[in-house]
Amino acid sequence: MNLLLAGYFSGQRTDSDFLFLGLPPHTPGYARIDLSASYRMGYGLTPYVRVVNLLDKFYQDALGYPALGREARVGMNYRFGGKN
Repeated sequence: MNLLLAGYFSGQRTDSDFLFLGLPPHTPGYARIDLSASYRMGYGLTPYVRVVNLLDKFYQDALGYPALGREARVGMNYRFGGKN
C-alpha cells in the first residue's frame, strides 16, 4: 500500500490587474494539502484514490482566477506484461 500526504505552500506574490478592475496588486499566500493512496493487488491491477485540496481552501494561483475546491479521483491502473 502506498500513502502520500503532500503540502504545497506559497507566499504572497506580486501580480498584475491587466483589466484594471481594481484588484489588489498581489495574490495572497496559501497552503494546500493533497492526499493519495494506492494498493497493488497483483495481476497488474492497482486501484487508487486521490484528493486534491483536502481542506477545501480558497486560493488563487493567478490574480482573478480562483482554483478549484476539493477534488476527488478514484480509479484503477492496469499494467500490461512485466512482473506483478
